[in-house]
Amino acid sequence: LAEKAKHYQLKYIPVTNAKRETRRLVGDHILVQQDLQQRRVFEDRVGYFVWKLDVHHPLGIFSDESPYDYENNISPAAIPFRILYVKNIPNLFMAGRHVSVSAVALGSARVQGTTGMMGQVVGTAAALCVKERCLPRDVYESHMPVLQQQLLKDDLTIVHLRNEDPDDLALLATVSASSQASRLDGPENVINGLTRPLDENQEMWIGRVPNNMWISDPTAEMPQWVALDFGRAETVNAVYLTFDTNLKTKRYISWEQTLAERMPPECAKNYQVQVWDGTGWSSVASVENNYQRRRIHRFDSLKTSKIRILVTATNGDASARLYEVRAYN
Repeated sequence: LAEKAKHYQLKYIPVTNAKRETRRLVGDHILVQQDLQQRRVFEDRVGYFVWKLDVHHPLGIFSDESPYDYENNISPAAIPFRILYVKNIPNLFMAGRHVSVSAVALGSARVQGTTGMMGQVVGTAAALCVKERCLPRDVYESHMPVLQQQLLKDDLTIVHLRNEDPDDLALLATVSASSQASRLDGPENVINGLTRPLDENQEMWIGRVPNNMWISDPTAEMPQWVALDFGRAETVNAVYLTFDTNLKTKRYISWEQTLAERMPPECAKNYQVQVWDGTGWSSVASVENNYQRRRIHRFDSLKTSKIRILVTATNGDASARLYEVRAYN
């Protein structure tokens, strides 16, 4: 092995000892294999599973047959909130590989992207418990719509749910743009309540499903813009933006990549958030060298009838791209 590996380069060292399967706690619902394969739409859905059901052979890679006892791909399926709190301990949440799932369902639930979603859900739900002076089960029984909309506001995707935040002024606006790449990539997408490529069947295969974002005409020169007209003067002090950071391509922070190579070309690099003052546009936020998907801009409250996102440069792509605009007071 030493001879074989003498020209290898060390790429990655795990920072944690990740045991694949551990004891699991019992919640108000125990998620099973059929829930995932049948893509059951739970009323208390708070995220999604997308990793395949893979259950390793006890001998793993040393098995004479396959390293898997069972392996089956799944389409995005709902995470029910009830698997994230303990049935018989009233104030105990859980997130990770010890949630309330069967051994086979754990094959999908155990991966970091999914357990990370669980952590976000539990943290948000715990804050809601403090605010409402209630217990985890009370959130399920009395506060699920509030929790779900807050998770969407914080950029978590929940299958079969859209932004319906009653405080979001953008949802009632009329939208327009400087240009669009195609009929399906118009400015109306920035208020359609979705923030990732997704079709009506909740499939997420990028390139095969609707983009659900505004994409400007790639032949048109920068700057490009999308505008929201409220139809009347509204008080605004915050604008939430969700950009395209290319969810299809994995980008790792690595010494082997230059800074430019790490930047998703599709993401807006330089942009302004502008408001209409009655005679012209004035800027309330100006950003350069952006590479982040989610940007929240807060400013002193002001009255305006229109807001505009002006993209002056991307990280390399010919089109400006924007999933969502939210506006709040």
